[in-house]
Amino acid sequence: MLLVVCIIIGCGPKHGDQKKIPIAPAQSGDFLSQTNNDFAFLEEMQRVAYYNKAAFPSFGEDWQKILSEDFLNRIADVGKKTKEQREQARNELREQIRKLPERRLPTRLENPATYFLVSAVNNHIFDATKAIGYQLPTIIIGTLPTRSANARSVPSPSGGRIIVLNTGLFNAVNRFVKALAPVIKIMNSGNMIELGVSLQLSRHLARPQSDVFIRFLDVGLEYLQLSSGEDYMLPGEYLQFHYQMVTAVESFVLAHEYAHAILSHNTEKGDSKALGSSLANDRWMEPEQALHAWIQELEADRLGTKIMLSSVSLNKSVAPEIMAAAPDIALQLIDYLDNARLMYESGEAMAVKPAMDSPEMSLYTVAQNCIQRKKSVNCLLPEQLQSVHRFSDHPPGSLRRDSIRAFCKEEGLFYEEKNRIDIGSAFAELIQLMWPNTVRVYAEVRRRKPPVK
Repeated sequence: MLLVVCIIIGCGPKHGDQKKIPIAPAQSGDFLSQTNNDFAFLEEMQRVAYYNKAAFPSFGEDWQKILSEDFLNRIADVGKKTKEQREQARNELREQIRKLPERRLPTRLENPATYFLVSAVNNHIFDATKAIGYQLPTIIIGTLPTRSANARSVPSPSGGRIIVLNTGLFNAVNRFVKALAPVIKIMNSGNMIELGVSLQLSRHLARPQSDVFIRFLDVGLEYLQLSSGEDYMLPGEYLQFHYQMVTAVESFVLAHEYAHAILSHNTEKGDSKALGSSLANDRWMEPEQALHAWIQELEADRLGTKIMLSSVSLNKSVAPEIMAAAPDIALQLIDYLDNARLMYESGEAMAVKPAMDSPEMSLYTVAQNCIQRKKSVNCLLPEQLQSVHRFSDHPPGSLRRDSIRAFCKEEGLFYEEKNRIDIGSAFAELIQLMWPNTVRVYAEVRRRKPPVK
C-alpha cells in the first residue's frame, strides 16, 4: 500500500529541500556500494549527477525517518475529518514504512521509495525475460536524482550492465497519467476495473478551461522548471487505473533497457564521473551516428515490448489492456516533453507527428527498413540527410509507436484484439485535440521568458 501511495502522490523531499548530499558515516556493509564495485560505480555516477543537475535530493542514511516525516506531513491528514482519523492514518503509515523490505540499499544516494518500487517491477521483467529464453548479463538498477525523463543501460566494471533511471522519469510518468486519466471511463467492479472511451468526452476534456488541459500543460512546465508542480489527488475510482498504468509504463521502460543489454547494443562508455554527467542530459548526434542509434532504439522497442507483454502472466496486478498500452503512453510522454522543451527554447511549434517529407521521417524510414531486412550494420545514410546538422539520439515517439504496433501485428501479439480498449489511441486523440492550444500557451510562455544577460 505504501508504494501505491508513492505512485499516487510522489515520494521524497520536495525539490531543492537539500543541497548538501546527506551522507553520514555508515557501518561496513550497510550499503551494497561498500562491498561491490558495480554498486560503487553507480554511487559515483549518482554523486556527479547530484552535483551537476540535482532536482530530487537523495535521502542518505536516515532515509526511513525522512520518508516517514515527509509522508506524515503530506498525506496522512488528507480526507480525514477528525483527530482520531488523522492519528489512525499516521500510525498506519508509520507501520507501512517500518515494514518496507528489510534489505540493504544499493548506494548511500539511492531514493529508497523509488528503488523499492522499481525493484518490484524489475523482478517481473527479469522473470519474463528468462521465461522466454533469453540469457542475461548481470544487471543492477539505480536512479539518478535529476529532472531528465529518460533511462539508459551502461556497461558495469564487472562486464555486466547498470540500468539507470532518472528520477524525473517517475515524476513525469506519474503526473502525465494523472492528467490524462479522465479520458478513460472507469467502471469499478469489486477488484476489477472496466474501461471505456468516448470521443465526446475527449472533446469536452480538451477545452482550454478544463482541469485536464491545465494539468497537461503543467506536466511540461514542471519539467522545464517553470512550475512548482503542485500535486493533487485523483477521484477514488481512478486510483486503480492510475497505479496500474504507471506500473505498466515503468515495465516497458525497464524491458526496453533489458533489450539493449540482451542485444549487446553499444552504449555510452566512460568513467563514473563522465557517465554521471552525460546520463543526466539528452544527447544530439550527427546523422550517421543517429541512424545507428535509431536502429538500436527501434530494435530495443520491439524486444522490450515482447518482454513486457510476456510479463503480464507474472504481474497479476496490471490488467492486460493496460499493460498493452504502456509503450504508447511512455512514448507520448517522451514526445510531449521533447516538444515542450523545443517550443520553449527555440519557439518552433512541432507537429504531434513529423511530416512525411521531414528529415526525421526519412531517417526513421531508413532505420525501419534496416531492421526489417535484419541488416542493422552497414545501412547507408541517404545523401540528402548527410547535410542535416544533427538529430536526437532517439526517434520521435510517434514513429516508435508506429513501429511497435506494426511489430505486434506481425507477431500476432494482442495489441490488435478487437475486444480490447485501445488506451494509447485514446490518450493520443486527447493530446491531438489539445495540441493547438498547447502550442499557443508555450508561445506566450516563451514571449515572457526573461532575456538572457
